[in-house]
Amino acid sequence: MDSREISDSGLRHLRKLRKLRSLDVFSGRITDAGCTHIASIKSLEALELCGGGVGDLGCTLLSGLENLTSLNLSQNERITNRGASALSALKALKALNLSNTRVDTSGNLRLPASLQSLALYGCSGIEDDTGMSLLQMNLPRLKCLRLNQHSNQDGVMFGMSNAESQMDTSNSSQGFAPAARFHAGEVAYAGEGTDSEDDAMEANDEDDSDYSEHD
Repeated sequence: MDSREISDSGLRHLRKLRKLRSLDVFSGRITDAGCTHIASIKSLEALELCGGGVGDLGCTLLSGLENLTSLNLSQNERITNRGASALSALKALKALNLSNTRVDTSGNLRLPASLQSLALYGCSGIEDDTGMSLLQMNLPRLKCLRLNQHSNQDGVMFGMSNAESQMDTSNSSQGFAPAARFHAGEVAYAGEGTDSEDDAMEANDEDDSDYSEHD
C-alpha cells in the first residue's frame, strides 16, 4: 500500500486479517499510533513501514510480532538506538533495514542475534571501527551488512576464517570480505553456505524473500 493517503486510522481496518503474513506500507503517514494496530496482527512474517513517523515507541510495539523474519523501518527518522534495541526481542528476525534513521553503533545498541542481513546506510556514526567490532561480536550470524546505498560493495561477509580474510582484505577497506554486489535499494541478503560471489548471486536469484523494494 504505497500512498501518502494511508494514515494510522486506516490501519485499524487490517486488525481482522488474522492470517496476513506480509504487509508493505511505503510512504504512508504512519506513526507509533499505527503500530498499535499492526502489533495485533501476530501472523505477520514480513513488514515494511518506510518513510513515515514511526519512533521508539512504535518499535517497542512491533517487538511483539514474534513471527517476523523480515522488517524494514527505513526513513523513519524518529527511531533511535532505544527503539532499535527493543527489536532484540524478535528472535526469528533475519533481515532488518534501519537505514536513514537515527540509529548508530554506540555501545547501547542491541539487535536480534538471529540477524543475517542488516542495512544501516544513511545513519551517522556507523562506520566507526569500534562500532563495527561491536556489531560483529553481538551478531554472530550476520552475513551481509549494508553501509553504503550506492557502493559497489553493498554487502560485507562476516564469520570468515583467518586465511579467507587475508585473501580478501585487498577487496575491502575494513578487512571484511565482500559478498555479492546487490542492486541499490534492496536489503541485501547473502544466502547461507555460498562460497563465491557468483554463488551468492545465484542463491538470491532463486529466493528473494528477504529482499525489499524500498529503502
